[in-house]
Amino acid sequence: MSTTQLTHSALRTLVPHEDIPPLTLGQTTRASSFASSTTSTSSIYSRAADDLIDRFATHQPQTPIHLWSGGNVRLGNMDLTLTTHDAELLMHAMKGDERFDFVKLIFLDEDREEWKISFMRSQVSFISAPSSVFEF
Repeated sequence: MSTTQLTHSALRTLVPHEDIPPLTLGQTTRASSFASSTTSTSSIYSRAADDLIDRFATHQPQTPIHLWSGGNVRLGNMDLTLTTHDAELLMHAMKGDERFDFVKLIFLDEDREEWKISFMRSQVSFISAPSSVFEF
């Protein structure tokens, strides 16, 4: 297999497409990698509606929550992306949960398929000890 060495002057010369040697990966003797990886803490949490609601409920009362039919969620100043199906499940679950107050629903198209719904974290608190704690 022959290799083509590119020099600085060769880079300045335009070469017809058919004269460019084929690129073969994994055949070089030395290589440098500039790749880096990052981790996202949001990906380690479940995005199931019940789990999200429980996490949303830990936020301060009156925290705004906006949910779009396309799957975007904004909780205060944090963003999260869901599938459209999960967004719809979350919307229905939040409508029936006393920890959240409905604020408004906006339809973004004439067919009423694209929407944005807003909730607010309510003042309701479900922190109570089981009755067995008080029995001696």
